[in-house]
Amino acid sequence: LSQLQSNGSRDFTEDEILDRMMLPMILEAARALEEGIVASAAEVDQALTLGLGFPAYTGGPLKYADWLGHSEIANRCERLCHLGAAYKPSAAFLAKAAEESKFY
Repeated sequence: LSQLQSNGSRDFTEDEILDRMMLPMILEAARALEEGIVASAAEVDQALTLGLGFPAYTGGPLKYADWLGHSEIANRCERLCHLGAAYKPSAAFLAKAAEESKFY
Protein backbone atom coordinates (compact mmCIF):
# COMPACT_ATOMS: atom_id res chain seq x y z
CA LEU A 1 0.00 0.00 0.00
CA SER A 2 1.44 3.35 -1.02
CA GLN A 3 0.70 6.40 1.11
CA LEU A 4 1.55 10.03 0.38
CA GLN A 5 3.58 11.42 3.28
CA SER A 6 4.89 14.91 3.97
CA ASN A 7 8.30 13.75 2.73
CA GLY A 8 6.92 11.94 -0.36
CA SER A 9 5.26 8.62 -1.04
CA ARG A 10 6.08 5.55 0.98
CA ASP A 11 5.09 1.92 0.59
CA PHE A 12 3.88 0.04 3.68
CA THR A 13 3.97 -3.71 3.97
CA GLU A 14 0.98 -5.61 5.30
CA ASP A 15 3.00 -6.43 8.43
CA GLU A 16 3.73 -2.74 9.05
CA ILE A 17 0.06 -1.87 8.74
CA LEU A 18 -0.89 -4.72 11.06
CA ASP A 19 1.66 -3.65 13.69
CA ARG A 20 0.62 -0.01 13.53
CA MET A 21 -2.98 -1.00 14.19
CA MET A 22 -2.54 -3.89 16.62
CA LEU A 23 0.28 -2.82 18.92
CA PRO A 24 -1.51 0.18 20.46
CA MET A 25 -4.61 -1.96 21.02
CA ILE A 26 -2.59 -4.72 22.69
CA LEU A 27 -0.75 -2.25 24.91
CA GLU A 28 -3.94 -0.45 25.92
CA ALA A 29 -5.68 -3.75 26.71
CA ALA A 30 -2.69 -4.70 28.86
CA ARG A 31 -2.86 -1.34 30.66
CA ALA A 32 -6.57 -1.82 31.37
CA LEU A 33 -5.73 -5.12 33.04
CA GLU A 34 -2.72 -3.69 34.92
CA GLU A 35 -4.75 -0.76 36.25
CA GLY A 36 -7.65 -2.95 37.39
CA ILE A 37 -10.11 -1.49 34.89
CA VAL A 38 -10.92 -5.08 33.94
CA ALA A 39 -10.66 -8.10 36.20
CA SER A 40 -9.10 -10.56 33.77
CA ALA A 41 -7.49 -10.93 30.37
CA ALA A 42 -10.54 -12.87 29.23
CA GLU A 43 -12.79 -9.96 30.21
CA VAL A 44 -10.91 -7.38 28.14
CA ASP A 45 -10.56 -9.79 25.21
CA GLN A 46 -14.30 -10.53 25.26
CA ALA A 47 -15.12 -6.82 25.44
CA LEU A 48 -12.94 -6.01 22.45
CA THR A 49 -14.23 -8.97 20.49
CA LEU A 50 -17.89 -8.13 21.09
CA GLY A 51 -17.60 -4.34 21.30
CA LEU A 52 -15.05 -3.54 18.60
CA GLY A 53 -15.36 -6.57 16.40
CA PHE A 54 -11.84 -7.80 17.09
CA PRO A 55 -11.45 -11.02 15.07
CA ALA A 56 -12.93 -13.78 17.26
CA TYR A 57 -10.61 -16.46 15.88
CA THR A 58 -7.66 -14.67 17.49
CA GLY A 59 -9.23 -14.87 20.95
CA GLY A 60 -8.73 -11.15 21.56
CA PRO A 61 -5.77 -8.77 21.78
CA LEU A 62 -4.23 -10.32 24.89
CA LYS A 63 -4.60 -13.87 23.59
CA TYR A 64 -2.99 -12.64 20.37
CA ALA A 65 -0.20 -11.05 22.46
CA ASP A 66 0.43 -14.38 24.15
CA TRP A 67 0.63 -16.05 20.74
CA LEU A 68 3.11 -13.47 19.41
CA GLY A 69 5.10 -13.35 22.64
CA HIS A 70 5.57 -10.30 24.81
CA SER A 71 9.23 -9.90 23.88
CA GLU A 72 8.28 -9.91 20.18
CA ILE A 73 5.70 -7.20 20.86
CA ALA A 74 8.30 -5.18 22.79
CA ASN A 75 10.71 -5.50 19.83
CA ARG A 76 8.06 -4.39 17.36
CA CYS A 77 7.17 -1.44 19.60
CA GLU A 78 10.83 -0.45 19.72
CA ARG A 79 10.83 -0.21 15.91
CA LEU A 80 7.73 2.01 15.97
CA CYS A 81 8.39 4.11 19.09
CA HIS A 82 9.17 7.13 16.89
CA LEU A 83 5.42 7.27 16.15
CA GLY A 84 4.54 8.27 19.70
CA ALA A 85 3.48 7.15 23.16
CA ALA A 86 0.90 4.66 21.86
CA TYR A 87 3.80 2.35 20.99
CA LYS A 88 5.50 2.54 24.41
CA PRO A 89 4.94 -0.59 26.52
CA SER A 90 4.41 -0.10 30.24
CA ALA A 91 7.04 -1.21 32.73
CA ALA A 92 4.73 -4.07 33.75
CA PHE A 93 4.44 -5.23 30.14
CA LEU A 94 8.22 -5.13 29.71
CA ALA A 95 8.62 -7.12 32.93
CA LYS A 96 6.24 -9.76 31.51
CA ALA A 97 8.37 -9.83 28.36
CA ALA A 98 11.56 -10.31 30.38
CA GLU A 99 9.94 -13.13 32.39
CA GLU A 100 8.38 -14.63 29.25
CA SER A 101 5.09 -14.79 31.13
CA LYS A 102 1.65 -14.72 29.53
CA PHE A 103 -1.78 -13.24 30.17
CA TYR A 104 -3.43 -16.66 29.99
